[in-house]
Amino acid sequence: MAKGNTPAPSQPNIIIENDDKSDSVKYIVYGVIGVVVIGAVYFGIIRPITNAVGLTKDKEDREGDKAEDRLSTKDTLSPTLYKNNRDKVTIGSGRASELAYDIWRGRSDALGSSVCCDEEDLAVGGIKGAGTKVNVSYVGDTFQRTFGSDLHSYLDNDYLESEHWTQIDDHIRSIPKF
Repeated sequence: MAKGNTPAPSQPNIIIENDDKSDSVKYIVYGVIGVVVIGAVYFGIIRPITNAVGLTKDKEDREGDKAEDRLSTKDTLSPTLYKNNRDKVTIGSGRASELAYDIWRGRSDALGSSVCCDEEDLAVGGIKGAGTKVNVSYVGDTFQRTFGSDLHSYLDNDYLESEHWTQIDDHIRSIPKF
């Protein structure tokens, strides 16, 4: 053997190869971890903050909020319209009490822990069942006298969703005052 082709006895024959597969796996693992961390930060921290501020509400939520705001400034859900127009009421006290009770019992905490979910349709139905704006106000008066809470606050306190506020607002805008 030629002298230049044999390794020197004191130096080991080490061949270093660059393993491209291990680098690729490492980058994939880092990428997956990065995506998971970014997702956790966004959905766990950033999105709840932007939702609370109202920056990420969808169209339905924004419309529902507008409907709730409109209803909060009108006399329809409060006893005021009824008290100023008692002679225009077309439902009896029994019907008003029934509708007020339906609205009250639709909220899950009204009947205790045996019910797990709100039944918003009872609230919407209770308001739609009144017929006219003054009757809705009469139901609001009956609700307040019976349950000790004004109707709007009760509905707004973690009971109705945006879509239900929109349904109620659309209905109230479409019915006659008397």
